[in-house]
Amino acid sequence: MKRFSVCALLLFASAFARSAIQMKCVSVGSTGDATIVWKNTNSSTGFRSYHIFHSTASAGPYILIDSVNVYATQMYSDVNANANSFNAFYYVELQNTNGTTISGDTIQAMRLHVIDPGDGYASLQWNTTHTPVIATNSPYYLVYREYPVGVFTLIDSVDIRTSSPHYLDEITICGDTVKYRIEVNDGTGCTSVSSVDGDYFIDRIGPIVPEMDSVSVDASGNAVIGWDQNSSSDTYAYVVFLINGNTVTVVDTVFGISNTFYQSSINATSGSQVFRLLAIDNCGNPCGAGLQQQTIFLSGVVNPCTRSIQLNWNSYVNSPATPFYKIVMNENVGADVIVGLSNSTSFTVNNLVADTSYCFRIVALLNGVTVTSTSNSFCVTPNLPVVPQFSYIRSVSVFPNDVVTVTAYVDPLADVKEYHLERANSPTGNFTTLQALPFTASSTIVFNDNISTNRVYYYRVSSVDSCGNDALPSQVCRNLKVDTSLIDDFTNELSWNSYQTWFSGTSEYHIYRSINGVPESSPFKVIYSGDSTFIDDVRDQFFSQGEFCYFIVAVEAPGNQYGFLDSSLSNEICLTPKSAVYIPNAFHPGGLNNTFNPAEAFIGLEGYSLEVYDRFGEQIFMTKNPSEGWDGTLDSHHCDEGVYIYFLKARNEKGIAIEKIGMVTLVR
Repeated sequence: MKRFSVCALLLFASAFARSAIQMKCVSVGSTGDATIVWKNTNSSTGFRSYHIFHSTASAGPYILIDSVNVYATQMYSDVNANANSFNAFYYVELQNTNGTTISGDTIQAMRLHVIDPGDGYASLQWNTTHTPVIATNSPYYLVYREYPVGVFTLIDSVDIRTSSPHYLDEITICGDTVKYRIEVNDGTGCTSVSSVDGDYFIDRIGPIVPEMDSVSVDASGNAVIGWDQNSSSDTYAYVVFLINGNTVTVVDTVFGISNTFYQSSINATSGSQVFRLLAIDNCGNPCGAGLQQQTIFLSGVVNPCTRSIQLNWNSYVNSPATPFYKIVMNENVGADVIVGLSNSTSFTVNNLVADTSYCFRIVALLNGVTVTSTSNSFCVTPNLPVVPQFSYIRSVSVFPNDVVTVTAYVDPLADVKEYHLERANSPTGNFTTLQALPFTASSTIVFNDNISTNRVYYYRVSSVDSCGNDALPSQVCRNLKVDTSLIDDFTNELSWNSYQTWFSGTSEYHIYRSINGVPESSPFKVIYSGDSTFIDDVRDQFFSQGEFCYFIVAVEAPGNQYGFLDSSLSNEICLTPKSAVYIPNAFHPGGLNNTFNPAEAFIGLEGYSLEVYDRFGEQIFMTKNPSEGWDGTLDSHHCDEGVYIYFLKARNEKGIAIEKIGMVTLVR
C-alpha cells in the first residue's frame, strides 16, 4: 500500500517516479527495534530528504517518525518500534528540492508467533513483508531454531509464495524453551528478519516405526535380526520383542540409532520365531511396533521308495516384495550348490543316495538380491534301501526233465525284501513273475520252474526292495534245449540252441549219452562253442536194444567277473531206431558163416527166443539171448547136413511181438 501527501498527489506525474523508492528489507532486532532498507532509483540531483512513516496497522494512521537527509543512507532503525509485541508497518517518502514528494510501497516487519499445540510440534506462523512478494527477495523463508540458548540453527525453508506462511517443527527436546526466527534474503544484500518467539516444549512424539529388512537363522541355529536405520534423528534405542501366540516378551534393547543388527540367542531350529521391533527416542517416547517378521523354518520328509525328500517351509511375511526362494544344498559338508528356485513354500529333491549327509537351507530373496533371509539348516542322512550291487544268473539248467533250475548270485548286503523269478517267451517279451523267495542274506538263490522243457524260455531274476521296486534286475538268460532226429536206421542227429547266459561266453558243449537206460560216465563227445549240431553213428550198437538218450552240458568260458566257472544242463531227449531182423537161409560151421544167428538190429531181450528143430520135430537148439547162435551141434555132436526148421520170437522198438518160422540149411 502507498501513502502520499496532498502535495505529492498534485505533482505526481508518472509511474516511473512512483517506483523510485523500492522497499527491500525489514529486520526486527532482539529489543524489538526495526530496521528497514530501501533503494532509491532516482539520482541524487534534486534530493532533499527521506521521511520515515510508521504505523501499527496497514490502514494507518501513519506517523512521521524521522527523516534522513543523506542521499546514500537508505536504511533506518526504529528503536521504538517494539516490533516483538506489535505490528510494524513502514513506508519511505522521498522529498525533492523542487517540492515534489514520492512515496515507496508499504513494508511490514515479520512478526513470528510460536505456540505449543500439545501434539509434539512447535507451530510457527508469521506475516509476509509485502504482497506480492518483493521481486528481489529470495524464493524461500529460512526457518531458524534457537537451541541451546544463543545458538540459532537453520532447520528448514518454506516457499515464499505461501500466502499464509507457517511451519511445524517436530520437538525432539525432552523439555525446554525453544525459540525461532524467520529470515528472507534479498538480492541487494539485505535480509529481512522476523521477531523472535518461542515456548516451553516437551517432546511428545516417538520415532517413526522401524522397518526390519530381514530375520535369518545363523549357522548355530540362532535368530539374527536386521533393520533399516531409523530416519528419526532422535532415535535412542531399538527394542526387540519375541511373539509367541498372545505372549510378547522383550528380548533385548539395542542402543544407538546406527546399530541395526541383533544377534539373538533364540534357537530357531525347531520352529519359526516371530519378532517385532520398536524404536525409543532420547526422551523415552516409543513408536508403534513395526510389522512382525518371522524366521523361515525348514523341515523335510524323506520318501525312501522314490529316493527323494519333500522340503517344506513357512513363507516370509511382510516382505516389501513377494519373496522368491533359493534352495541351497550341500552333500557331506561340501560346497553349497543351488538345487532349485521356487515361488512356493515346498520343493522336492530327487536322486538321493544312501549313506550321504544332506543339509538344506532356504534363502528368501526379499528385494531382488540385495536383502535376503536365510532359514535354519535342515540336515538328514536318508535311511534309503541299500541298492544291490549285483544280480547275476549263474546258470539255467534242466534237471530232471520238465524242471528248469535257475541259480542266481545276489548281493547279500542289499536291502531286499524278496527275489522274483520272471519268465517270458522272448528276450524282450512280457516277463511274468513265477515265484518269490524271501531274502535270507545268502549270496546264492535257486529257483525251480516246473514246466515242459521241449522249448526255449527266457528268465531273469529281480531284487525287490521294501517299496516293491525292482532294485536291480539280472541279465536275461535262456535254457539250453536239445533236439534229435533219425537220419537213417543207424544215424542220430543232435541240435541245440547256443547258451548265452555268461558274460565270458561258453567254451564248449559236452554231449552225454545213455544206451538202453545205462548212462555213460563221461561225455562221449566234446563240441566247441562254435558248433550246435552233432551226428551220432550208432552202428556199433547194432545188437543193443536201441534206446538212445542225450543231453548237453554247456561249460562256461574262463574270465567270469565274479570268479565263477559254471555249467548248464539241457533237457534230455531219447529216441529208438527202427528194429530189424535178418535171418540167413544156410550156414557152414567152420566157414565164414559158421553159426546160425539171425541179425537182430535194436531188439531187446524181453520176449526174445530162438528155437531150431530137425525134420522129425525134435528141438535141436534154443536160446533167449539175441547174441547167441546155433553152431550145428547137439550135445557137442555134429548134426547131419540138411534142412532144419527155426522158430524166432522177439519184440520191435514199439514192443510189438515178432514171430518168424522158416528153414535153414546146415552145410558140412
